[in-house]
Amino acid sequence: MKKKRVSLIAAVALVVIGTVALVTYVGKAEDRALAGEELVDVLVLDADVPAGTSATELQQFVRIESVPTKVQAAGALAGISDADGMVVSVDLVQGEQLTQGRLVSAEEFNAIQARVGRGGGSVSVPEGLLEITVPLDAVRTVGGTVRPGDHVGVIASFTGLQSDDASVAGKDTSGFLLHKVLVTNVQGTPVADPTRTATAEDRAPTPAGSLFVTLAVDAASAERVVFASSYGDLWLAIEPVDAGESGTAIQTTERIYG
Repeated sequence: MKKKRVSLIAAVALVVIGTVALVTYVGKAEDRALAGEELVDVLVLDADVPAGTSATELQQFVRIESVPTKVQAAGALAGISDADGMVVSVDLVQGEQLTQGRLVSAEEFNAIQARVGRGGGSVSVPEGLLEITVPLDAVRTVGGTVRPGDHVGVIASFTGLQSDDASVAGKDTSGFLLHKVLVTNVQGTPVADPTRTATAEDRAPTPAGSLFVTLAVDAASAERVVFASSYGDLWLAIEPVDAGESGTAIQTTERIYG
């Protein structure tokens, strides 16, 4: 009996030692992975948060997390005090970083609610703009992660472009059609949080099916979007409002390697 008790104690001790060793190894592995990386503090959502939530209410749903600068979202907030007097302008999802672009004043949010567009989204349609919806697959919408409130660059590709410009006429072309277009609504298969960093063991699922993306554009741009969608292919690129627009040109087979 005494021998069994000793064996049991020894087995428990081995389990404890193994657990401590594993935790220590994992901690050191994380330290090695982050070695040389500059870390910054960001606020991360612990739960889904609906549009209209105030900064005071938001405090219970966020935590501070240190992340490498390369995965810091544009405009990410480091503390809830940076959101004083603000409210969430769009629905937020668990795991995403809280950014300045997702916050507006209470007065502005009320104005947004009063003039929500027919596209069905919770994002204000700037006065004078139209809403137009285009069907796009996940590959052409940044892995299906484009969401209401984002600003996107619209890139068009054509096969055998018909043009009066001899330098591109009859050639396969790609180029920016529009810059910093506001997305007012996205309908389709929901996807995992776009700000979440996936690992080899934990990758976001590949979205399936088409998304219906509603854009707020002026009349002339609406015509261009319809034409490009009908006779070519459209791609969307997340384009923050402070992103540069210089250095672009219509690309052809001859130019792309120049």
